[in-house]
Amino acid sequence: MAIRTLILAFLLVIGLAVPANAADDYFALGDSYSSGLGAGKYGTSGKCKRSVNAYPQLWVNEHAGTKLTFLACSGATTADVMTQADSINPGATLVTLSVGGTDAGFSDVMVTCVLNSAQACANRVATAQKFITDILPGRLDAALAKIKAKAPNARVFLLGYPHLFADGGSCGFSAGMRNAINAGADTMAAVESERASTAGVTFVDMRPPFIGHNVCAAGSQYLHGIASPLEESFHPTKAGQFGYFRALAMVTDG
Repeated sequence: MAIRTLILAFLLVIGLAVPANAADDYFALGDSYSSGLGAGKYGTSGKCKRSVNAYPQLWVNEHAGTKLTFLACSGATTADVMTQADSINPGATLVTLSVGGTDAGFSDVMVTCVLNSAQACANRVATAQKFITDILPGRLDAALAKIKAKAPNARVFLLGYPHLFADGGSCGFSAGMRNAINAGADTMAAVESERASTAGVTFVDMRPPFIGHNVCAAGSQYLHGIASPLEESFHPTKAGQFGYFRALAMVTDG
């Protein structure tokens, strides 16, 4: 055991990746899509809504010996993620996060779109898209740079957001609303992919894994529609968090 510890320490010192089967020191940052809002069983996490069914915990369940520091919190912005990053120690080997939706006004977009016309929805999404292209990149750059500085030897994964709605089907949401919101997710994915690449972070596109499982899809749904409690609306279900876990495992474990 002592020899293995020395080998891992040496790999970190010289900047080589730790083998995938090594026990990770894992920091899970981010917003509600990483905390697990919508997946139930939040324990004593209060307003952060950290679920035992969230993908960080699922990842740890499948990787024995991993030490998890679960900091993701519902409603977190890029500024909040920078505060979360203060807790990362230099020995961290794995960091995951989802962020940007709160900055872009996700909740207000959804309220506007559900309660108003398709045109009002399109207008609100357009405002969010302008924010995503004009303002969010700088905020993402700052957050990712801080994470990389705090955890220079860690694998860092920025997990994106899925299309909320299926392209077809009938479920009470207009085609105009669905198309506008999905277009907003496309804008977010394009920006996050670019900023992650620039920062040396791996972007995990969550749109493909959710195809056929979106709201209005005929298959098993990975996302809540309008839910009770209301705060869980348009967030991943327990199955959706497993979808996040599976996508993460594919890039971390190969």
